[in-house]
Formats: sequence, C-alpha cells, structure tokens
Amino acid sequence: MTVLFCGSTKAEVNTALYEVTTAGYYDPLYQQSALTGDMESNPSAFVALPVTVTGELWLHYRLYHNRNTSSGMTNADGIQCSFYDANNVLVARIEMENGATRAEAHGDTQVNSAYGFTWDTLGRPTYTFDIRVEVDASNIVIDYYVNGALLCTATAANTVGGKTGVRYVVFDNNDIQGTNGSVNSIQEIIITEDENTIGWRLATLTPDSAGTYTQWAGDYTHLRKAEDGLFLLAAETGIRESWFVSAYNGPTTPSSVRGVFVGFNGIAGETGPQTYAAFLRIGGSDYEAAAQAPVEGVRNLFEFALDPSTVDDWDTVTFDTMEVGVRALT
Repeated sequence: MTVLFCGSTKAEVNTALYEVTTAGYYDPLYQQSALTGDMESNPSAFVALPVTVTGELWLHYRLYHNRNTSSGMTNADGIQCSFYDANNVLVARIEMENGATRAEAHGDTQVNSAYGFTWDTLGRPTYTFDIRVEVDASNIVIDYYVNGALLCTATAANTVGGKTGVRYVVFDNNDIQGTNGSVNSIQEIIITEDENTIGWRLATLTPDSAGTYTQWAGDYTHLRKAEDGLFLLAAETGIRESWFVSAYNGPTTPSSVRGVFVGFNGIAGETGPQTYAAFLRIGGSDYEAAAQAPVEGVRNLFEFALDPSTVDDWDTVTFDTMEVGVRALT
C-alpha cells in the first residue's frame, strides 16, 4: 500500500488551472487555496506518476461545484477525468452527459456503466470523489464513488489489448459545468496504489518561515508559488535547507494521521548533486528519508508514515514546531 501523489496547489499539479483563495472554494481547515477555472472550456490538469500502477489505483479529490441556476446542466456533455497507461493509451474515464456521469472501462472493447450520478444545479455543493481503477491480465475495472457511495462501475475484458496499468491521471474538466464562465474548483488530490482513500482528507502545510538551515541558494519563499521563476539551488552535496510550515488546522490527535508527505519538483544539473532527500527536524534532531533522483515532470514524494522521533503514530501537536527540509546528495 503506497501513497504515490498528494497535492492541492499549482506548484504540485501540472495544470492550466489557476489558484484561487476565494472563500467557499476550499475547506480552510485543510487548505489555503484551490485550483479553479472555466470547466466548460477544458482547463485540464494531470499527474504523471513515478511508476505504472499494476494493481488498484485510487484517486481521491474534492470538487466545489459552483453552479447555482435553474437552467440546469443539459449542456454539460464532457469528461470529468481519465486514466492512461505508460503509452498514453486510454484505460478508463468518467464521462458526463446532460449533467449525469458514468464510468467507462476501455479494454478490448469499451464498456460503459449506466449514468449513476447527476450533479446538483442549485446548491453549490462540494463533492468528494474516490475512483478505483484496477487493471490485470483479464479485466479493467473502474468504480466511481461520490461522497463515499459507490454509484457507477464498469468492467471490460483486457485479454487482447494487454494494458498493464495506469501511469497518468488527467483531470479533463471538459464541459462539466454547463455554462460558459462558470467555474468549479478542485483540491485535496491523493493517488494511491492498493490503498482505499474513502474518508481521507489532505491538509497542505506550506513554507512559512526560515528554519535552522539556510545553506542552499534562495530561501523558503521561493517554494511558495509555481511559475514565478524562483527556486532553491544546491551546487554542492551535503548541504541543507529547512523551514517552518503554516499552521495545521485539521482534526487533532487522537484523529488518525496516515502520514506526513513532503513533495518536491526537482531537476538535476549536469554536475553537482544528482539526488536529494527530504528531512524533518523535530526536537533538535534531523530525520531523513531515503534519497530520490529528480525526474522532470514527476513529483518526488517522501513519506514519513510514523513520527521518526518516536517511531510511533503522529501527534498533531508536533506539527507546531516541526521543520521541513531538503538535503542535496550525490
């Protein structure tokens, strides 16, 4: 069971969407922003996974449906999200017609579920989606859960095409709104392998102030925003940079914390450090994850399933004084 991706900001997701801090578009107990855009006109987003998921892939995310009109969703005839293999061949997707969605499995033939879920047109609800895609040598199965309830499922044979799994997750956002100029927002994206995500939430803690180590070129403020031309740079191995993070406002212990995940988008130079590792600084000691090599376009995710200072379940009070950091390695 593995968490492969988690993110909720433009810096974490490859996207044509933009960040918004408007109240109502996200849950302020967990996030400081959401990704939004005119989802009539296909402002897509995608996640390239570090591996092809050959078992069960679970996608979890929340969507604020900013639609409040009696004119309905009769013109919403698009695609919510899609799943592709390593060769960019479609494996499964969630499709919409007149505001109702169905699951599609694309194996030896295309098999569609019934239209099992109709989006609300008046209440501006927030939906939680959990989508399971399983690929094996016999079948492709897609299950579509909305707010924890299984509403659509489709199974297609996979004995001729030989698709082996999912490598790319695409948020098509294509004509799922019904009216030009209306916007939805998405947040709290989690992708796992062989791990059910129903009931999960994602709290994003962002760099907030300088920490103990300031050895890299640049500082924590360079990590806050995507596409601003700012970054951290390490020209030699062994050096560290760390920072304190924004306040955690979610449920406190004894609520279960699945883990702390630190994500970076990195590029290795022709010389100098070729790998890096995230670390946590707790109580004056550093606890380092295994090194990873950066891959352009793929987010490196470092997992701390337990509090490394106690080797026990996380106590959320630890987040108040914890530093997050990165070390450059060979």
